[in-house]
Amino acid sequence: SPRSLPMNIKSLIRRAKAETAEPGSVAVGKAASDVEGDICKDIGAATAVGANVGRLELPEAGLPAVDELGAAVGGGGAESVWLVEDWLPADVEQQILALLRGPHCGDFVQLRGKRTARFGGDPGPPFAQEPLAPWLQQLCLAVGSSLDAGALRLGAESEDGVQSAGGVLAGVSEASPCRTPNHVLVNQYRPGEGIMPHTDGPAYDRWAAILSLGCAAVFDFWRDHAHTTSGSPPVRSLLLPPRSLLVFTGKAYSAHLHGISARRVDELEEGRVGNWSRVADRLRRQGRPYPEWAERQLEVPPEQLFASGEGQGDEGQPGAAAVAVPSLGLNRADRFSLTLRRVPPLAAA
Repeated sequence: SPRSLPMNIKSLIRRAKAETAEPGSVAVGKAASDVEGDICKDIGAATAVGANVGRLELPEAGLPAVDELGAAVGGGGAESVWLVEDWLPADVEQQILALLRGPHCGDFVQLRGKRTARFGGDPGPPFAQEPLAPWLQQLCLAVGSSLDAGALRLGAESEDGVQSAGGVLAGVSEASPCRTPNHVLVNQYRPGEGIMPHTDGPAYDRWAAILSLGCAAVFDFWRDHAHTTSGSPPVRSLLLPPRSLLVFTGKAYSAHLHGISARRVDELEEGRVGNWSRVADRLRRQGRPYPEWAERQLEVPPEQLFASGEGQGDEGQPGAAAVAVPSLGLNRADRFSLTLRRVPPLAAA
């Protein structure tokens, strides 16, 4: 039956657990143990790579700032969404994937449409905080530093509800504790899996950061619950490449719903996927070697798709001819998302 209110993530997990308890609800044609066996089939190799990685080998200079200039999607206004592509180095992505597929494989629980692992404790209230693994603590500190470097005002709304995120905070020179996540939810999606539109609920500060690993996928924002059932397209759709960091706050966090459609192929089309034209132009100008995800996921090989414009490097040149942005499918692959949030201290009281 239709729901009158958005479902928060906690309710979503409870419902999913109940549904997966029903006979035959987990991975049609396979037992739950078989599903976990498939996912962990490379655990030996992954453990060999990841077991000794107690800490991540992050760049000494830090990771890119989340700001208006460096982000692929501008913030500001009521939606307040930022996307930083290539936020995480490729070698660090492999370290994290090795840890999730190896030492942390047993931390996941099978829900309907995804596998989930929670780190940092039950957000409550009250917040039953648990220590984060060293590498997760590193990641949380890196996100906090990137947010601080970008000087974004996270989660601040005026009394009339107008979002003020995207404004610059003058004089911020140290990472604020309020910008450092202390809770991480890891979801693993196989092709054809997704998560229904939802809000993250009031247990967290009013912002979220999502790190994508393994493959690209399209992420949707919806105006409200009625919009999700109206048949209308999302208010905003973004292509999240692997190693990208998505940050959203304000009404994008508290009022809008977000989710990933359960499908095997995403349709990339200019005007429908907000940053596809930027990503396509970047691929065209970059030329070979193309990113691994593009070689593997685009339904048309990038060397064929962008052959006519490969390596032109004409961005910003006066009089440069516009290049048509292709519309094509993006084949889903195995994807991990790490949602990093902060549970405020009061939630522990």
